[in-house]
Amino acid sequence: MEMNDKFLEGITCQYQLFIADSKISEAGRGLFVSQEVPAGKEIFRAVVPAASVVYCEVNDHALKAKELRSAIRLLIRLLVLYQHDRLTDNRWQAILALHSHKALIEQSEGFDGTALNAEIRLVKEATKDVISMSDNDLQELYWRVSIILLEHEPGRQTKASNNIWQIKFNEHSVGSPMQVNLGSCLVPGAALMNHSCNPNAHFLSEGPELVVRSLRTIAKNEEITVSYIDPTKSFQERQEKLFTDYAFACQCCRCTKGFEEQAEILTGDAVLDAPIHLAKSQLQTLLDALAENSLELSSAEAKMQQICKDLSSGKPWPINSSPIPDIYDLLAKRFEDAQRWENALYCRLKVVYIIDPLRYPGHLNPHRVQNLMSLSQLEHRISQLGETDGAVKATFRTIEEAMSVAQNYHYNQLSEEAAASLGENHVISKIAAYFVAALDNQLMTQNGITPNDWYSEPMKNMRAEKSKLREAELLKWAGIDLSARTVKYDSPSYTLQTFIPSSAKTAYLAIRALNIELARIPDTTSSPTIGSLRLQFWRDNINSAFAGQPPKHPVPILLSYALSSLSDRTAGAARLPKSWFLRLISAREQYLSNPPYPSLDALEQYAENTYSTLLYLTLSALPLSSLPADHVASHIGKAAGIVAVLRGVPLLAFPPPPNHHSNVPSQGGLAGPPRTRQGAVTLPLDIMASTGVREEDVLRMGADAPGLRDAVFAVATRASDHLITARHMLKELQAGREAGHAYEHEGDEGHEYRPAHQRPEGVQGSTQQNVPHELNQAFAVLMPAVATGLWLDRLEKCDFDIFASDLRRREWRLPWRAYWAWKRSMF
Repeated sequence: MEMNDKFLEGITCQYQLFIADSKISEAGRGLFVSQEVPAGKEIFRAVVPAASVVYCEVNDHALKAKELRSAIRLLIRLLVLYQHDRLTDNRWQAILALHSHKALIEQSEGFDGTALNAEIRLVKEATKDVISMSDNDLQELYWRVSIILLEHEPGRQTKASNNIWQIKFNEHSVGSPMQVNLGSCLVPGAALMNHSCNPNAHFLSEGPELVVRSLRTIAKNEEITVSYIDPTKSFQERQEKLFTDYAFACQCCRCTKGFEEQAEILTGDAVLDAPIHLAKSQLQTLLDALAENSLELSSAEAKMQQICKDLSSGKPWPINSSPIPDIYDLLAKRFEDAQRWENALYCRLKVVYIIDPLRYPGHLNPHRVQNLMSLSQLEHRISQLGETDGAVKATFRTIEEAMSVAQNYHYNQLSEEAAASLGENHVISKIAAYFVAALDNQLMTQNGITPNDWYSEPMKNMRAEKSKLREAELLKWAGIDLSARTVKYDSPSYTLQTFIPSSAKTAYLAIRALNIELARIPDTTSSPTIGSLRLQFWRDNINSAFAGQPPKHPVPILLSYALSSLSDRTAGAARLPKSWFLRLISAREQYLSNPPYPSLDALEQYAENTYSTLLYLTLSALPLSSLPADHVASHIGKAAGIVAVLRGVPLLAFPPPPNHHSNVPSQGGLAGPPRTRQGAVTLPLDIMASTGVREEDVLRMGADAPGLRDAVFAVATRASDHLITARHMLKELQAGREAGHAYEHEGDEGHEYRPAHQRPEGVQGSTQQNVPHELNQAFAVLMPAVATGLWLDRLEKCDFDIFASDLRRREWRLPWRAYWAWKRSMF
């Protein structure tokens, strides 16, 4: 308790803190919370007296003449403050009790003590008139407060000048609202926070105070960790930076996994990876040239892309792989300096919409806020210039309205994210709130709308829809497509995502994108064995995403962000069951080689484990735990799954030749003929037997195979029955009546429904009174019923000819029919 009092003096705690030995290897003591801290909350703050801050710019000419480093000036400042009773005994004892790396540094190759002794003499000379300390005591204090200078170890690369290696101890940076480093300070309690490359907190300067906030939920008795460096760098870059600047090799949970996080571009083979390392080196050279302003801006992005293309060994190069994000960020700044506003806006949009969601999956991140602030400031500047500069106005004439609406949307987004990440009292939060109010007042005046009408729910919904349209228009101008894969392989889901609530849309897209990846495995692998390995890859990705450490692949990163967002929105009360994702993979694996379904019931079970599960997951992302909603979703999912199998019958019976997406090799090597891909008929065996359909007849005769239309009719009827049942149930439940039959999966894993008084706060669920409201809330998730019904209608018009070309075209009526279904809350 005495130790706690010393270190925590002057700290205002929102949550009780205590000091204990860290679980991180060789990290010494750490700072812990004795109760759970929700994501996005202030943990503690400490007032930093102005007299104890040492700024980067020195105004004292006597000190400047001696060229003292900021850390030495900080040490001198602390000694003077203590002598004049400006530091309490507790705080002084806490400083003396801070961790020292003396033993480690003295054993390092290149240490001779010359630089240390020289600086200690300077400190003693500067403080001889105010305090008397022995050389030994002064040296011990030096090891805890200062930055040690060493000669480099042989072979170690660093950017420090004059062959000097700098090691930082215990100090914290004092920054501007945009986190530009202004100087250094020492807060003993905060100095106890250990480093992690997967931190749960971050610190920031807020006026005269150092504030620590949570990045995610911190469990009871969990250690508070922050990142001393940029955690988005690769394992090797992080280790190099930490050892060079802080004299330790990181042993956090993320670093113990080593290089596996770079598997997207590295193979582990030295020969194969040599071009990758060369590419990184060339990209770093390009970044350095940009920083020195010695590179033609117009060619920078093209050169970067060419480097990745030439030296990537054919593997995809993630846009968030270092140093590409730094190149785009610096490009944006250089274009702004050159007043090339069009190029600057393109780069800022790419950073915010493409790079940051991959680089910082959790929305509680101060760096995301800073980049969104930079985008909003740029849009505001372009808007102002457009009023007086004809050239600027002409440049953005085609997207003028889109920019105006998007600017308002971005300030609203900035206001929300800044308040969550930095706190409502932070300067950026206040600036964003000011501009939101100013732009709202301007638009209300222009349109003659009263505040009551402007902030009414219908008007807010209308503004939100308009913002989405204009945002899409602006992104299209910048050549940014966030949903290309979903559009290409699952256009109905892309169309219907318009109706999904914005808070759950990330989860919806992640779930649908995962389904696309799984569904395409049989077509992109050469054998079921390779396919099983690919499915195991996705199991591992799911586990990593749930652990908060997704690999650098868009789908698990998007999923991890969705999980984090759901936890933040519900304070950890709601979750997406991992078992449902694994069930989805297992169901796909069971039919990986496209065998026929043993029976119609087996096909129905497959649809339940795949397409119904997709709907359950999306309902959980709302979040909504509702037996009636799950019951209706089960029937719709079964119908959609059966239809998906029917649609695939022609493609599996007469598969196309391998394309450039496929890993299927040609038979006989380069000189041999193309491999003939074996067709398969996946209709249920019991239906084929009862209608007299033989697989060889289908493969030989196609649509003319005897009994084929009867078999298709029988399978389609089961799908139609599920749709009719779902429609009838929805109508009855909306009217306050019973569903008519029990839900067969009630009580299964993920389908446990608590009474209202037992549910966690933030998670909605069923009572007899609120069932209609729940179904209205869930309706957007249930709208695949519209697309399924339209396809069954077309199948009937084609007289159940599963090979009819009309069944292959995109359904142009879906947007219109979906809109009317949404308006009427009935499909």
